[in-house]
Amino acid sequence: MKYLYFPMLFFSVCFFVMYKGDLSFILLVFMAVLPIVTFILLCITSLFVRVNAHFEQMTTSRESSAVLKVTIQNRSLIPITSCIVEVMYTPSVLFDAPVKRKFKFSAAVGAKTTENFAVNITPAHCGTIDVKVSKIRIRDILGLCSIPVKAGFGEKILSLPVIFPVQASVENNPVFSAESNTFSQVKAGDDPSEIFALREYREGDSNNRIHWKLSSRSDTFIVKELSLPVGCNTLIAADFYGCKNASEADRILDAVFSVSNFLAEYGTAHSIAYADTSFGIKKYKISNSDEFYVAESALCSSIKEIASGIPFVQAAASDNSFAVKGTFSRVIAIADYVDAVRAEMLEDFCGDARLTIICTGNLDTTQDYDDNRVEIIYADAETLSNRELLII
Repeated sequence: MKYLYFPMLFFSVCFFVMYKGDLSFILLVFMAVLPIVTFILLCITSLFVRVNAHFEQMTTSRESSAVLKVTIQNRSLIPITSCIVEVMYTPSVLFDAPVKRKFKFSAAVGAKTTENFAVNITPAHCGTIDVKVSKIRIRDILGLCSIPVKAGFGEKILSLPVIFPVQASVENNPVFSAESNTFSQVKAGDDPSEIFALREYREGDSNNRIHWKLSSRSDTFIVKELSLPVGCNTLIAADFYGCKNASEADRILDAVFSVSNFLAEYGTAHSIAYADTSFGIKKYKISNSDEFYVAESALCSSIKEIASGIPFVQAAASDNSFAVKGTFSRVIAIADYVDAVRAEMLEDFCGDARLTIICTGNLDTTQDYDDNRVEIIYADAETLSNRELLII
């Protein structure tokens, strides 16, 4: 419209100069006043415009889209020919400095109507993303001027690792410990402090196991199966030392949480540990899927606290509250790069614990390191999903 208005205004001036009369004067006044009228209407319309936004989900996997739903409501009797919405999002990822990115779209909204729009935000790396609707402006029908509408939306979403299915064996993994507060999700035991399952009475069952309250409501006796306490004997050590960019860190996180997810689904207690910026060890204990999601979200929320300038072994040795020897019987170390020196350091640090090293960079640099007690696998998380490589 603005491209038509100025030629029409020029035509009105020429018409008034050439043909002085009532009609030419009225036309000139109309063209001169029209922008003022449309601006006043625009100001009135802005009072009746509401813009809301929300995410359908507050988490997404990297390289998958998080959908931001934007709702524009025009409660006035005047249609909006153009409502310009600017969305700004700032990823916070390991290594890379925060870079603000913008997405802008324009929409027409009729009188007394509500329009819904979807903005897809696709994170490239694991971490957090600060998203806000930074600007909203509506234009008049001529397109000559615009005024802002209040924008106050702001949310933080999480970009999580990609979880791949892992084929492994867990038959010999749990360490049964009467002192543990963690209980097996797949096997019953004799701990009276926790009930594993309820079932019908079978011949030979102890009377002490009968659940009398439930049995009184049933036609048969109901028996309690007690739980089996298990020790957390598996450690997944994420070693980010030597990582140069966020993509290399993503490969480690994908492998760490793919293995952890497999163990959590089987109710196998384990821990995830990594070196943080305080040059100590940050550790998460996981025994089920709920604790897995908590650990995954917590790590990605604080991804800037991961230290890549210190080897895991060195950070663990300086952390008096963390020990592998006597605590874990199984260690799975995951790094993007490993050489013979690093492999030997990990083996010495783990002591009698069985050690598997997963190198996600897929580069064999340990040709000169030959020790049957250490299993070294060159594979990223996606490769681990294709064949059974882990014997846990």
